[in-house]
Amino acid sequence: MSQLSADCLFEIFEYLANDKRSLYSCLLVNKLWCNISVRILWRDSTNYSPRTFITLIKCLPNESKKIISKNIIIHPFPVSNPMFNYASFCKFLSIYEIQLKFKFLVRSPEYFIRDYIILIEILKLFMTQISSLKKLDIQLHKNLPNTNFTSFPGAENCLKYITELQLFSYINSEFFYNLSQYCHNIKSLIIEFCDNIISDGLKDFLFSIQKNLKYFYIIQSDKSPDLTDLVSSFTTKLYNTVNKFYYSTFNVSFSFINNFTNLQLLEIEHFDTTDVFEKLAYFIFPYLKILRIDIYTINTKLAIKFLENNGKNLEEFTFCEMTGESDNLLNLAIAKFCVNLKILSIGFKNNELESLKTVLNACKHLEFIKLWIGEVDLLNEKIALEMVTNYSPKNLNRIELLYRHQSYTEKLHPEVLDSFFVSWTKRLPYFPISIIIKRLDVTESLDTNEENMNIIDKYIKLNVIKKFIILTEMGGFYLENVIR
Repeated sequence: MSQLSADCLFEIFEYLANDKRSLYSCLLVNKLWCNISVRILWRDSTNYSPRTFITLIKCLPNESKKIISKNIIIHPFPVSNPMFNYASFCKFLSIYEIQLKFKFLVRSPEYFIRDYIILIEILKLFMTQISSLKKLDIQLHKNLPNTNFTSFPGAENCLKYITELQLFSYINSEFFYNLSQYCHNIKSLIIEFCDNIISDGLKDFLFSIQKNLKYFYIIQSDKSPDLTDLVSSFTTKLYNTVNKFYYSTFNVSFSFINNFTNLQLLEIEHFDTTDVFEKLAYFIFPYLKILRIDIYTINTKLAIKFLENNGKNLEEFTFCEMTGESDNLLNLAIAKFCVNLKILSIGFKNNELESLKTVLNACKHLEFIKLWIGEVDLLNEKIALEMVTNYSPKNLNRIELLYRHQSYTEKLHPEVLDSFFVSWTKRLPYFPISIIIKRLDVTESLDTNEENMNIIDKYIKLNVIKKFIILTEMGGFYLENVIR
Protein backbone atom coordinates (compact mmCIF):
# COMPACT_ATOMS: atom_id res chain seq x y z
CA MET A 1 0.00 0.00 0.00
CA SER A 2 2.89 2.38 0.70
CA GLN A 3 3.92 2.22 -2.99
CA LEU A 4 0.51 3.13 -4.39
CA SER A 5 -0.01 6.50 -6.06
CA ALA A 6 -2.41 9.11 -4.72
CA ASP A 7 -4.87 8.34 -7.54
CA CYS A 8 -4.89 4.64 -6.68
CA LEU A 9 -5.37 5.34 -2.99
CA PHE A 10 -8.24 7.69 -3.76
CA GLU A 11 -10.00 4.97 -5.77
CA ILE A 12 -9.55 2.56 -2.85
CA PHE A 13 -10.72 5.06 -0.22
CA GLU A 14 -13.84 5.76 -2.30
CA TYR A 15 -15.12 2.35 -1.18
CA LEU A 16 -14.88 3.59 2.42
CA ALA A 17 -17.01 6.69 1.79
CA ASN A 18 -19.77 5.40 4.09
CA ASP A 19 -17.38 3.97 6.66
CA LYS A 20 -16.26 7.02 8.62
CA ARG A 21 -14.54 4.97 11.32
CA SER A 22 -12.15 3.44 8.78
CA LEU A 23 -11.55 6.80 7.11
CA TYR A 24 -10.69 8.35 10.46
CA SER A 25 -8.13 5.56 10.95
CA CYS A 26 -6.64 6.39 7.54
CA LEU A 27 -6.03 9.95 8.73
CA LEU A 28 -3.42 8.63 11.17
CA VAL A 29 -1.34 6.47 8.80
CA ASN A 30 0.81 9.09 7.07
CA LYS A 31 0.57 12.49 5.39
CA LEU A 32 -0.52 11.14 1.99
CA TRP A 33 -3.29 8.99 3.44
CA CYS A 34 -4.42 11.91 5.57
CA ASN A 35 -4.56 14.28 2.57
CA ILE A 36 -6.75 11.85 0.63
CA SER A 37 -9.11 10.64 3.36
CA VAL A 38 -9.81 14.13 4.74
CA ARG A 39 -11.21 15.18 1.37
CA ILE A 40 -13.64 12.28 1.34
CA LEU A 41 -14.70 12.91 4.94
CA TRP A 42 -15.51 16.56 4.25
CA ARG A 43 -17.07 16.45 0.80
CA ASP A 44 -20.69 15.72 1.88
CA SER A 45 -22.20 18.21 4.34
CA THR A 46 -25.00 15.77 5.26
CA ASN A 47 -22.32 13.78 7.12
CA TYR A 48 -21.16 16.74 9.19
CA SER A 49 -21.69 16.62 12.95
CA PRO A 50 -22.49 19.60 15.17
CA ARG A 51 -18.84 19.54 16.28
CA THR A 52 -17.85 20.14 12.65
CA PHE A 53 -18.80 23.78 13.13
CA ILE A 54 -16.04 24.24 15.68
CA THR A 55 -13.56 23.30 12.97
CA LEU A 56 -15.26 25.54 10.42
CA ILE A 57 -15.13 28.47 12.84
CA LYS A 58 -11.36 27.94 13.01
CA CYS A 59 -11.27 28.35 9.23
CA LEU A 60 -13.08 31.70 9.21
CA PRO A 61 -11.05 34.70 8.04
CA ASN A 62 -10.20 37.38 10.60
CA GLU A 63 -12.75 39.76 9.10
CA SER A 64 -15.57 37.27 9.81
CA LYS A 65 -14.31 36.70 13.34
CA LYS A 66 -14.39 40.44 13.99
CA ILE A 67 -17.99 40.66 12.74
CA ILE A 68 -19.02 37.83 15.04
CA SER A 69 -17.12 39.21 18.04
CA LYS A 70 -19.06 42.46 17.86
CA ASN A 71 -22.33 40.60 18.32
CA ILE A 72 -21.42 37.56 20.43
CA ILE A 73 -19.56 37.40 23.71
CA ILE A 74 -20.45 33.95 24.97
CA HIS A 75 -18.65 31.95 22.24
CA PRO A 76 -14.85 32.14 22.45
CA PHE A 77 -13.07 31.27 19.21
CA PRO A 78 -10.95 28.13 19.03
CA VAL A 79 -7.34 29.27 19.15
CA SER A 80 -5.59 26.45 17.23
CA ASN A 81 -5.00 26.82 13.49
CA PRO A 82 -6.71 24.37 11.13
CA MET A 83 -4.57 21.81 9.30
CA PHE A 84 -6.60 22.10 6.08
CA ASN A 85 -8.97 24.44 4.29
CA TYR A 86 -11.82 22.06 5.13
CA ALA A 87 -14.62 24.10 3.55
CA SER A 88 -12.97 23.82 0.12
CA PHE A 89 -13.42 20.02 0.13
CA CYS A 90 -17.23 20.22 0.14
CA LYS A 91 -18.89 18.91 -3.05
CA PHE A 92 -22.42 18.43 -1.69
CA LEU A 93 -23.85 21.31 0.31
CA SER A 94 -27.19 20.84 2.08
CA ILE A 95 -28.39 24.11 3.57
CA TYR A 96 -31.10 22.29 5.54
CA GLU A 97 -28.55 19.96 7.18
CA ILE A 98 -26.18 22.84 7.88
CA GLN A 99 -28.95 24.77 9.62
CA LEU A 100 -30.11 21.71 11.55
CA LYS A 101 -26.66 20.67 12.80
CA PHE A 102 -25.86 24.22 13.80
CA LYS A 103 -29.11 24.37 15.76
CA PHE A 104 -28.05 21.24 17.66
CA LEU A 105 -24.70 22.83 18.45
CA VAL A 106 -26.22 26.01 19.87
CA ARG A 107 -29.00 24.06 21.67
CA SER A 108 -30.80 27.03 23.24
CA PRO A 109 -33.42 28.61 20.90
CA GLU A 110 -32.80 32.08 22.30
CA TYR A 111 -29.10 31.79 21.54
CA PHE A 112 -29.71 30.30 18.11
CA ILE A 113 -31.28 33.47 16.68
CA ARG A 114 -28.54 35.56 18.23
CA ASP A 115 -25.75 33.25 17.06
CA TYR A 116 -27.13 32.85 13.53
CA ILE A 117 -24.54 35.37 12.41
CA ILE A 118 -21.95 32.61 12.85
CA LEU A 119 -23.83 30.46 10.35
CA ILE A 120 -23.99 33.37 7.90
CA GLU A 121 -20.21 33.74 8.06
CA ILE A 122 -19.78 29.99 7.55
CA LEU A 123 -21.99 30.14 4.45
CA LYS A 124 -19.84 33.02 3.19
CA LEU A 125 -16.82 30.79 3.79
CA PHE A 126 -18.33 28.02 1.67
CA MET A 127 -19.11 30.44 -1.17
CA THR A 128 -15.55 31.79 -1.30
CA GLN A 129 -13.68 28.52 -0.77
CA ILE A 130 -15.62 25.91 -2.77
CA SER A 131 -14.45 26.00 -6.38
CA SER A 132 -16.47 23.13 -7.85
CA LEU A 133 -19.63 22.32 -5.90
CA LYS A 134 -21.49 19.44 -7.58
CA LYS A 135 -24.70 19.12 -5.58
CA LEU A 136 -26.78 21.72 -3.74
CA ASP A 137 -29.86 21.23 -1.55
CA ILE A 138 -31.73 24.48 -0.82
CA GLN A 139 -34.50 22.97 1.27
CA LEU A 140 -34.55 25.68 3.90
CA HIS A 141 -35.40 24.88 7.50
CA LYS A 142 -38.76 26.37 8.50
CA ASN A 143 -38.85 28.73 11.49
CA LEU A 144 -35.18 29.57 10.99
CA PRO A 145 -33.78 32.74 9.39
CA ASN A 146 -33.18 32.34 5.65
CA THR A 147 -30.17 33.97 4.06
CA ASN A 148 -29.74 34.40 0.32
CA PHE A 149 -26.23 32.96 0.19
CA THR A 150 -26.35 33.01 -3.64
CA SER A 151 -25.65 36.76 -3.44
CA PHE A 152 -22.50 36.36 -1.31
CA PRO A 153 -19.07 37.08 -2.84
CA GLY A 154 -17.74 34.01 -4.66
CA ALA A 155 -21.19 32.42 -5.10
CA GLU A 156 -21.04 32.51 -8.90
CA ASN A 157 -17.77 30.60 -9.03
CA CYS A 158 -18.94 28.18 -6.34
CA LEU A 159 -22.28 27.35 -7.97
CA LYS A 160 -21.55 27.35 -11.69
CA TYR A 161 -20.53 23.68 -11.86
CA ILE A 162 -23.56 22.29 -9.99
CA THR A 163 -25.11 19.26 -11.72
CA GLU A 164 -27.69 18.30 -9.03
CA LEU A 165 -30.08 20.74 -7.39
CA GLN A 166 -32.86 20.22 -4.84
CA LEU A 167 -35.16 23.02 -3.67
CA PHE A 168 -38.59 24.16 -2.52
CA SER A 169 -40.92 26.00 -4.89
CA TYR A 170 -41.36 28.87 -2.44
CA ILE A 171 -37.78 30.14 -2.23
CA ASN A 172 -37.73 33.80 -3.20
CA SER A 173 -37.29 35.06 -6.74
CA GLU A 174 -33.82 36.46 -6.05
CA PHE A 175 -32.60 32.92 -5.35
CA PHE A 176 -34.03 31.76 -8.69
CA TYR A 177 -32.62 34.77 -10.54
CA ASN A 178 -29.09 34.13 -9.25
CA LEU A 179 -29.33 30.41 -9.97
CA SER A 180 -30.48 31.20 -13.51
CA GLN A 181 -27.39 33.37 -13.97
CA TYR A 182 -24.88 30.94 -12.48
CA CYS A 183 -26.11 27.38 -13.03
CA HIS A 184 -26.03 26.18 -16.63
CA ASN A 185 -24.93 22.58 -16.11
CA ILE A 186 -27.81 21.20 -14.02
CA LYS A 187 -28.66 17.64 -15.02
CA SER A 188 -30.81 16.62 -12.04
CA LEU A 189 -33.53 18.85 -10.54
CA ILE A 190 -35.78 18.03 -7.58
CA ILE A 191 -38.57 20.51 -6.79
CA GLU A 192 -40.89 20.07 -3.82
CA PHE A 193 -44.13 22.04 -4.06
CA CYS A 194 -45.75 22.96 -0.75
CA ASP A 195 -47.44 25.76 1.20
CA ASN A 196 -49.47 26.67 -1.91
CA ILE A 197 -46.66 28.92 -3.17
CA ILE A 198 -44.80 28.99 -6.49
CA SER A 199 -42.10 31.64 -6.66
CA ASP A 200 -42.35 34.09 -9.57
CA GLY A 201 -38.84 33.18 -10.71
CA LEU A 202 -39.41 29.42 -11.09
CA LYS A 203 -40.63 29.50 -14.71
CA ASP A 204 -37.64 31.54 -15.90
CA PHE A 205 -35.29 29.28 -13.97
CA LEU A 206 -36.71 26.13 -15.61
CA PHE A 207 -36.32 27.76 -19.00
CA SER A 208 -32.68 28.64 -18.28
CA ILE A 209 -31.63 25.08 -17.35
CA GLN A 210 -33.60 23.06 -19.90
CA LYS A 211 -30.62 22.48 -22.21
CA ASN A 212 -28.86 19.89 -20.03
CA LEU A 213 -31.61 18.66 -17.70
CA LYS A 214 -31.89 14.86 -17.70
CA TYR A 215 -33.59 13.97 -14.41
CA PHE A 216 -36.71 15.92 -13.41
CA TYR A 217 -38.23 15.13 -10.00
CA ILE A 218 -41.54 16.74 -8.90
CA ILE A 219 -42.89 16.22 -5.38
CA GLN A 220 -46.34 17.47 -4.38
CA SER A 221 -47.80 17.45 -0.91
CA ASP A 222 -51.54 17.50 -0.27
CA LYS A 223 -51.19 21.26 0.35
CA SER A 224 -49.21 22.01 -2.80
CA PRO A 225 -50.27 24.63 -5.34
CA ASP A 226 -51.96 23.94 -8.68
CA LEU A 227 -49.23 23.22 -11.23
CA THR A 228 -51.37 23.62 -14.36
CA ASP A 229 -49.92 27.03 -15.26
CA LEU A 230 -46.35 25.90 -14.58
CA VAL A 231 -46.77 22.73 -16.65
CA SER A 232 -48.15 24.78 -19.56
CA SER A 233 -44.82 26.63 -19.68
CA PHE A 234 -42.78 23.45 -20.21
CA THR A 235 -41.05 23.69 -23.58
CA THR A 236 -40.44 21.14 -26.31
CA LYS A 237 -36.74 21.34 -25.48
CA LEU A 238 -37.44 20.36 -21.87
CA TYR A 239 -39.67 17.46 -22.92
CA ASN A 240 -37.10 16.17 -25.40
CA THR A 241 -34.08 16.44 -23.11
CA VAL A 242 -35.40 14.86 -19.89
CA ASN A 243 -35.01 11.06 -19.88
CA LYS A 244 -35.72 10.38 -16.20
CA PHE A 245 -38.93 11.66 -14.61
CA TYR A 246 -40.18 11.18 -11.06
CA TYR A 247 -43.64 12.39 -10.05
CA SER A 248 -45.01 12.21 -6.52
CA THR A 249 -48.44 13.80 -6.55
CA PHE A 250 -51.89 14.03 -5.01
CA ASN A 251 -53.99 16.14 -7.31
CA VAL A 252 -52.62 16.89 -10.78
CA SER A 253 -53.37 15.48 -14.24
CA PHE A 254 -50.89 12.98 -15.67
CA SER A 255 -51.62 13.93 -19.27
CA PHE A 256 -48.48 16.07 -19.75
CA ILE A 257 -46.19 13.09 -19.00
CA ASN A 258 -46.84 11.83 -22.52
CA ASN A 259 -44.81 14.78 -23.84
CA PHE A 260 -41.58 13.37 -22.36
CA THR A 261 -40.84 11.49 -25.56
CA ASN A 262 -37.38 10.19 -24.61
CA LEU A 263 -38.07 8.82 -21.13
CA GLN A 264 -35.92 5.90 -20.03
CA LEU A 265 -37.07 6.01 -16.40
CA LEU A 266 -40.60 6.80 -15.18
CA GLU A 267 -41.37 6.74 -11.47
CA ILE A 268 -44.80 7.70 -10.10
CA GLU A 269 -46.13 7.80 -6.54
CA HIS A 270 -49.83 8.63 -6.30
CA PHE A 271 -51.84 8.09 -3.14
CA ASP A 272 -55.41 9.22 -3.74
CA THR A 273 -58.28 7.47 -5.54
CA THR A 274 -57.45 8.74 -9.02
CA ASP A 275 -56.70 5.95 -11.47
CA VAL A 276 -53.21 6.59 -12.82
CA PHE A 277 -53.53 4.14 -15.71
CA GLU A 278 -56.68 5.86 -16.94
CA LYS A 279 -54.29 8.53 -18.22
CA LEU A 280 -51.20 6.40 -18.87
CA ALA A 281 -52.67 3.30 -20.53
CA TYR A 282 -52.37 4.46 -24.13
CA PHE A 283 -49.14 6.44 -23.79
CA ILE A 284 -46.18 4.98 -25.66
CA PHE A 285 -42.63 5.57 -24.46
CA PRO A 286 -40.35 3.89 -27.05
CA TYR A 287 -37.19 4.13 -24.89
CA LEU A 288 -38.64 3.28 -21.47
CA LYS A 289 -36.41 0.86 -19.53
CA ILE A 290 -37.36 1.46 -15.89
CA LEU A 291 -40.92 1.73 -14.56
CA ARG A 292 -41.62 2.23 -10.85
CA ILE A 293 -45.20 2.85 -9.76
CA ASP A 294 -46.75 3.05 -6.29
CA ILE A 295 -50.51 3.64 -6.22
CA TYR A 296 -53.64 2.75 -4.24
CA THR A 297 -56.09 2.45 -7.13
CA ILE A 298 -55.46 -0.03 -9.98
CA ASN A 299 -57.46 -0.56 -13.12
CA THR A 300 -55.98 -3.92 -14.05
CA LYS A 301 -57.22 -3.86 -17.65
CA LEU A 302 -55.65 -0.46 -18.31
CA ALA A 303 -52.43 -1.37 -16.48
CA ILE A 304 -52.08 -4.42 -18.72
CA LYS A 305 -52.67 -2.20 -21.76
CA PHE A 306 -49.79 0.03 -20.64
CA LEU A 307 -47.50 -3.02 -20.37
CA GLU A 308 -48.64 -4.20 -23.78
CA ASN A 309 -47.59 -0.84 -25.23
CA ASN A 310 -44.37 -0.35 -23.25
CA GLY A 311 -43.27 -3.67 -21.71
CA LYS A 312 -41.01 -4.87 -24.53
CA ASN A 313 -38.04 -2.64 -23.60
CA LEU A 314 -38.52 -2.68 -19.82
CA GLU A 315 -35.51 -3.85 -17.81
CA GLU A 316 -36.98 -2.99 -14.40
CA PHE A 317 -40.58 -3.09 -13.18
CA THR A 318 -41.27 -2.17 -9.55
CA PHE A 319 -44.95 -2.14 -8.66
CA CYS A 320 -46.60 -0.94 -5.43
CA GLU A 321 -43.76 -1.75 -3.03
CA MET A 322 -45.15 0.66 -0.42
CA THR A 323 -48.89 0.17 -0.91
CA GLY A 324 -48.70 -3.62 -1.35
CA GLU A 325 -51.29 -3.72 -4.14
CA SER A 326 -51.05 -6.75 -6.48
CA ASP A 327 -53.12 -8.51 -9.10
CA ASN A 328 -52.66 -11.96 -10.61
CA LEU A 329 -53.76 -10.93 -14.12
CA LEU A 330 -51.20 -8.14 -14.07
CA ASN A 331 -48.54 -10.63 -12.97
CA LEU A 332 -49.36 -12.87 -15.93
CA ALA A 333 -49.18 -9.86 -18.24
CA ILE A 334 -45.59 -9.36 -17.10
CA ALA A 335 -44.73 -12.84 -18.37
CA LYS A 336 -46.35 -11.99 -21.71
CA PHE A 337 -45.17 -8.43 -22.38
CA CYS A 338 -42.04 -7.86 -20.23
CA VAL A 339 -39.75 -10.73 -21.15
CA ASN A 340 -36.57 -8.59 -21.07
CA LEU A 341 -36.81 -7.67 -17.40
CA LYS A 342 -33.66 -7.79 -15.27
CA ILE A 343 -35.27 -6.45 -12.06
CA LEU A 344 -38.78 -7.25 -10.81
CA SER A 345 -40.66 -6.35 -7.64
CA ILE A 346 -44.31 -7.41 -7.44
CA GLY A 347 -46.55 -9.41 -5.10
CA PHE A 348 -47.62 -13.03 -5.53
CA LYS A 349 -50.18 -14.59 -3.23
CA ASN A 350 -49.67 -18.08 -1.85
CA ASN A 351 -52.30 -19.47 -4.26
CA GLU A 352 -50.55 -17.93 -7.29
CA LEU A 353 -47.45 -20.13 -7.44
CA GLU A 354 -48.19 -21.16 -11.03
CA SER A 355 -48.20 -17.49 -11.99
CA LEU A 356 -44.86 -16.95 -10.28
CA LYS A 357 -43.47 -19.99 -12.07
CA THR A 358 -44.74 -18.61 -15.39
CA VAL A 359 -43.04 -15.25 -14.77
CA LEU A 360 -39.74 -16.87 -13.77
CA ASN A 361 -39.76 -19.05 -16.85
CA ALA A 362 -40.68 -16.21 -19.21
CA CYS A 363 -38.29 -13.55 -17.91
CA LYS A 364 -35.07 -15.31 -18.82
CA HIS A 365 -32.87 -12.23 -18.32
CA LEU A 366 -33.97 -11.71 -14.71
CA GLU A 367 -31.05 -10.97 -12.36
CA PHE A 368 -32.83 -9.56 -9.30
CA ILE A 369 -36.28 -10.34 -7.89
CA LYS A 370 -38.07 -8.93 -4.85
CA LEU A 371 -40.62 -11.31 -3.36
CA TRP A 372 -43.18 -10.07 -0.85
CA ILE A 373 -43.43 -12.09 2.35
CA GLY A 374 -46.52 -12.09 4.55
CA GLU A 375 -48.47 -14.41 6.83
CA VAL A 376 -52.00 -13.58 5.67
CA ASP A 377 -52.04 -14.40 1.96
CA LEU A 378 -48.56 -13.79 0.55
CA LEU A 379 -45.65 -16.21 0.22
CA ASN A 380 -43.78 -17.44 3.26
CA GLU A 381 -39.97 -17.62 3.34
CA LYS A 382 -39.78 -21.35 2.64
CA ILE A 383 -41.93 -21.22 -0.50
CA ALA A 384 -40.22 -18.06 -1.77
CA LEU A 385 -36.77 -19.65 -1.51
CA GLU A 386 -37.94 -22.91 -3.07
CA MET A 387 -39.46 -21.09 -6.04
CA VAL A 388 -36.27 -19.13 -6.61
CA THR A 389 -34.14 -22.27 -6.44
CA ASN A 390 -36.29 -24.40 -8.72
CA TYR A 391 -37.58 -21.98 -11.34
CA SER A 392 -35.52 -18.78 -11.51
CA PRO A 393 -33.53 -18.12 -14.71
CA LYS A 394 -29.81 -18.85 -14.84
CA ASN A 395 -28.64 -15.21 -14.48
CA LEU A 396 -30.57 -14.52 -11.27
CA ASN A 397 -28.08 -13.82 -8.49
CA ARG A 398 -29.88 -11.44 -6.14
CA ILE A 399 -33.11 -11.75 -4.17
CA GLU A 400 -34.93 -9.54 -1.70
CA LEU A 401 -37.46 -10.78 0.82
CA LEU A 402 -39.71 -7.81 1.44
CA TYR A 403 -41.79 -8.34 4.58
CA ARG A 404 -45.10 -6.61 4.22
CA HIS A 405 -46.44 -4.41 7.03
CA GLN A 406 -48.35 -7.18 8.75
CA SER A 407 -47.68 -9.64 11.55
CA TYR A 408 -45.33 -12.42 10.48
CA THR A 409 -44.59 -15.15 13.01
CA GLU A 410 -44.03 -18.30 10.93
CA LYS A 411 -40.37 -19.09 11.36
CA LEU A 412 -38.08 -20.53 8.69
CA HIS A 413 -36.42 -23.71 9.99
CA PRO A 414 -32.60 -23.62 9.80
CA GLU A 415 -32.46 -26.96 7.95
CA VAL A 416 -34.70 -25.49 5.21
CA LEU A 417 -32.38 -22.51 4.87
CA ASP A 418 -29.34 -24.77 4.74
CA SER A 419 -31.02 -26.90 2.07
CA PHE A 420 -31.64 -23.78 -0.03
CA PHE A 421 -27.93 -22.92 -0.10
CA VAL A 422 -26.93 -26.53 -0.89
CA SER A 423 -29.34 -26.47 -3.83
CA TRP A 424 -28.05 -23.08 -4.92
CA THR A 425 -24.48 -24.37 -5.26
CA LYS A 426 -25.72 -26.98 -7.75
CA ARG A 427 -27.11 -24.42 -10.20
CA LEU A 428 -25.47 -24.15 -13.61
CA PRO A 429 -24.06 -21.68 -14.24
CA TYR A 430 -23.33 -21.00 -10.60
CA PHE A 431 -23.17 -17.45 -9.20
CA PRO A 432 -22.77 -16.47 -5.53
CA ILE A 433 -26.07 -15.02 -4.32
CA SER A 434 -26.83 -11.70 -2.66
CA ILE A 435 -29.77 -11.65 -0.23
CA ILE A 436 -31.58 -8.59 1.10
CA ILE A 437 -33.99 -8.65 4.03
CA LYS A 438 -36.30 -5.62 4.18
CA ARG A 439 -38.62 -5.37 7.19
CA LEU A 440 -39.98 -3.38 10.10
CA ASP A 441 -37.78 -3.28 13.18
CA VAL A 442 -40.35 -5.39 15.13
CA THR A 443 -40.88 -8.02 12.40
CA GLU A 444 -39.85 -11.61 12.98
CA SER A 445 -37.88 -12.67 9.91
CA LEU A 446 -35.13 -14.90 8.65
CA ASP A 447 -32.38 -12.79 10.20
CA THR A 448 -33.96 -12.60 13.67
CA ASN A 449 -33.28 -16.31 14.23
CA GLU A 450 -29.80 -16.98 15.67
CA GLU A 451 -29.51 -20.44 14.09
CA ASN A 452 -30.37 -19.02 10.70
CA MET A 453 -27.72 -16.34 11.08
CA ASN A 454 -25.15 -19.02 11.92
CA ILE A 455 -26.01 -20.67 8.61
CA ILE A 456 -25.75 -17.32 6.83
CA ASP A 457 -22.30 -16.82 8.35
CA LYS A 458 -21.28 -20.32 7.24
CA TYR A 459 -22.19 -19.71 3.60
CA ILE A 460 -20.63 -16.26 3.58
CA LYS A 461 -17.33 -17.91 4.55
CA LEU A 462 -17.85 -20.50 1.79
CA ASN A 463 -18.43 -17.66 -0.73
CA VAL A 464 -21.89 -18.98 -1.56
CA ILE A 465 -23.34 -15.68 -0.28
CA LYS A 466 -21.84 -12.62 -1.93
CA LYS A 467 -23.67 -10.12 0.29
CA PHE A 468 -26.25 -10.34 3.04
CA ILE A 469 -28.00 -7.03 3.72
CA ILE A 470 -30.62 -6.21 6.35
CA LEU A 471 -32.76 -3.10 5.82
CA THR A 472 -34.72 -2.28 8.96
CA GLU A 473 -37.38 0.42 8.93
CA MET A 474 -37.38 2.67 11.98
CA GLY A 475 -39.28 5.96 12.08
CA GLY A 476 -39.80 6.08 8.33
CA PHE A 477 -36.15 5.44 7.48
CA TYR A 478 -34.27 2.24 6.67
CA LEU A 479 -31.13 1.35 8.58
CA GLU A 480 -28.74 -0.75 6.51
CA ASN A 481 -26.64 -3.53 7.99
CA VAL A 482 -24.31 -5.21 5.50
CA ILE A 483 -23.07 -8.52 6.89
CA ARG A 484 -20.56 -8.72 4.13
